[in-house]
Order: sequence, then C-alpha cells, then structure tokens
Amino acid sequence: MLNRLTLNAAPVAGIIRGFKGINNRLDPVALGLEWQVQADNALCDDAGFLINRPGQRAILTDIADIHDAADGRLLAVTATGALIEVTPDGHPVLLAEGIAGAPFVWAELGYAVFVMSERGQWALYPDRVVPWGIPSCPPPTTAGTGDHTYQIACVFQAPDGRIGGTHHVVAAPGAESGGVTVWPPMLPGYRTRIYASTPDGAELLHAATAIDSAPVTLDGRQRGSLLDTLHHDPPPVGEVIASHHNRMVIGAWEPEQDRSILYYSRADNPHLFRLDRDFQIVAGRITLLASIPRGLVIGTDRAIYVDSLDAPVQQVAGYGVPLGARAHDDHGVIYFWSQRGLCRAAPFQNLTDAHYVARSRERQTAALLPWQGSTYVIVSQQGAPLERSRAAFHRPLPILEVFRHDLANQQ
Repeated sequence: MLNRLTLNAAPVAGIIRGFKGINNRLDPVALGLEWQVQADNALCDDAGFLINRPGQRAILTDIADIHDAADGRLLAVTATGALIEVTPDGHPVLLAEGIAGAPFVWAELGYAVFVMSERGQWALYPDRVVPWGIPSCPPPTTAGTGDHTYQIACVFQAPDGRIGGTHHVVAAPGAESGGVTVWPPMLPGYRTRIYASTPDGAELLHAATAIDSAPVTLDGRQRGSLLDTLHHDPPPVGEVIASHHNRMVIGAWEPEQDRSILYYSRADNPHLFRLDRDFQIVAGRITLLASIPRGLVIGTDRAIYVDSLDAPVQQVAGYGVPLGARAHDDHGVIYFWSQRGLCRAAPFQNLTDAHYVARSRERQTAALLPWQGSTYVIVSQQGAPLERSRAAFHRPLPILEVFRHDLANQQ
C-alpha cells in the first residue's frame, strides 16, 4: 500500500506493508507508518488491513447492564428493572421484572445464570427466574409435656424444591410417643419443612411440611431425610461473583478494614453458604473473580493473584483490575482488562503492555468481538480517571509535528 501525505505542498511517501494497530507507548516518529497512535471508527484485522468499524442498530434502549451467556443467549436489564432476553434475530423477550440495583455482576453454573446487585440476587434457569437464595428460617414455637426432649428445627422450601438453612434448634419436652406441638414460621411463597429428633436424640429428621401457620403435632417417629443445611445462609451481598469447581464464589469488600472476603457456596448447592467457615480473605477491594481449570484468578484494586489447586496463592501482577471488569473464557484460558491493558491466564500474561498504555477509569469492562476472522477488544469506561501507571502516557503529536520530525531526520 502506498501512503502519500502532504506537508506544506511537499509530499511524503512511504510503503505500508501492513498495519499493526495502536501503539501509544513509544515515540510515533520512531514507530513508522505501520503503527497508529489513534484509530477512530477503524479496525486493524489480523491480516494487517485497516478497515471501517462495523455499524450497529438499536435493539433496546435505556440498558442498565447486559450479559452474553455461554449458551448463546443475550441477557439485558433495562433501567426500569426488566430482564430481557434478546433472540438471535434481535427480538426482545421479557423474562422478569423488578431486577433492580445496577450495576450488576453475572456468573454461570450449569444451566443457571446468576446475577447480583446491591439490591437483590437472582437465579435464571432455562424455565424460570427465581431469587438466588432462600432466607434463613427463624426458630419455631413449640409446646409439649413429658420426660423426653426433642430437638426441633425448621427451614423454608422454595416452590422448585430447593431448601434453605437455619441457625436455630429448639429443645422441646415431650412423651416417648411424641405429643410435641410446633407452630412453624411461614414466609410468603415458601413452604416450611419441620425437622425433629427422636426422643432424646440428636439427628434432625424430616417430620412434616407445613403450608400455613397452623400448629403441627409430631408423633415422635420421624423417619424422613436428615437435615443437612444447619448453619447455612443464603448468598451474601458482594461486588463480584464467579462459579468455580461446582461452587459459587462471592467477593465482598469491607472498606473499613480495606480487605475483601471470598465466600464459597456448597458444592452443587449455589444457594447455600457457610459464612462462618467457607471463606478466604484478600487485601484490598475485590474487583474480579475468574475460574481457570486448576485455580481461581483474583483481581483487586492493587494486584492480581492466582489461587492454584496445587500451590499457594501467588501474586502475578503488581497492578490491579478496575471495577466492572469481566473475564472471557476461551477454552480454559481467560481474558480480562486490567489497569494496564488486556491480560490472560493461565499462565498469566499482559498482552498489550509492551505497546499500549491503558487509560483506566474507576469502572470499566471489556468484551471480545470475533468479526470476519479477527478478534477485537471493546473497552467501555465510566467514572474518574485512575492514577496513572508507572509508565507515562504518550501524548500523540499533531500530524504536522510528526512529519516535520520525519523530514528533519531525512536531511
């Protein structure tokens, strides 16, 4: 390709054998014509051609957040709290309403998509949208007389069969044949499962299921399933979420202590958490969680770590990840936008730091766009600029200054 530019009527020509993309780290005069310091509405493909950015058309307006699901579904939340699925041909389908509290964070486990904001948590299954967690059940009221003691506990059961947890076990007197009366706590939209021990026993077995607050009298011969959700809670509110080895992980920031807590759900039970036991602490504000085949990538506002299954937690970068970042999985390798550009793991590598100085803001996210045989990175930013990295930004020179330097070097 012959590139001819004019400066004060003096032509400057050069042969461009292929474009290489943006480089704003080095002096543009020394780079040559193959690099660009800025490219508006243009794309550089893998073959080195500079092409027009593809156009777009509006499908939805007033979008608060959007998620590209692994099964190909495009999910969006509007500013009014409507959850929309966009079909492949571009038609919006309403799935649910009342999804409020942007910004949102998303993660997938099995067939479910989980979404969280500071005002709520939801689970999106192929056939339904339900609250992610089930509230912990308070203690029941009991009455009875006798020489034996029964242990009584209750949990809420969702219409889809999921069972919540409780922290309360009540000791009630009763006869060997039972005679303990239970007034179960009730919650609109849920049933209440009553668990009881045998006389003077310790194991809690399913004894009855209540659909209203009417008292239930137990006969002392409990033979149902064992209660295994004692001391479990619904998912806590956090800032980032991820699925990891059949568990959901929630990262919650504690600003007063400048640390974050990573809470892990029970395996194959993403709605149940042992907040007193299954957690991990990291310094700083958590901004990214991403699962890789043999570990978990943890991004904070100041560093990036890899928590491997077969090694201690390792810091892999001395810079952090901005709020709003999302990881994109490509056959077990994840890509994400950091405070210093595009990174991948594992192994960890910054793919752009050598030639591109990332302009970071408080909140930003990136997406990978496959188009016409090439893959592009789209970055969206919001908020105030962050403190610049140790590599200074290079100020692009006006085009006249560039070629004045170029002509001077040729003399």
